[in-house]
Amino acid sequence: MNTGDGANGGYRQTRLVSSKGDTLYVKAYYWGLTNDKQLSTVADTDEPIGWGNQRRADIVVGLDPFLYRFAQDTLTLYARAPLPHFPIRAPSVVVQYREVTNPEYMTLFHQLSKTP
Repeated sequence: MNTGDGANGGYRQTRLVSSKGDTLYVKAYYWGLTNDKQLSTVADTDEPIGWGNQRRADIVVGLDPFLYRFAQDTLTLYARAPLPHFPIRAPSVVVQYREVTNPEYMTLFHQLSKTP
């Protein structure tokens, strides 16, 4: 889902569904003259995030907060800095947090951007 006109901010979310039907959402709210500000999170609800959510413990601030891979009911989150714990209630999904170096992150970025 992609909404927003860019000038006033926008919202994106990606829906991930496990083999057992549990659903997760990777969400991003962005704003700024060139959309150069961003809030991101992972949640088990499709409730949008926005400007008012900046101080929530499960929100990551920044343009490149994490990369993710969802395969075989495992969501792996890759980040260059520690991520907050995302309070996800999806019993059939395993969430793995991986802190990686910048070179590893860039390699993953290129690999994941080619994945359909």
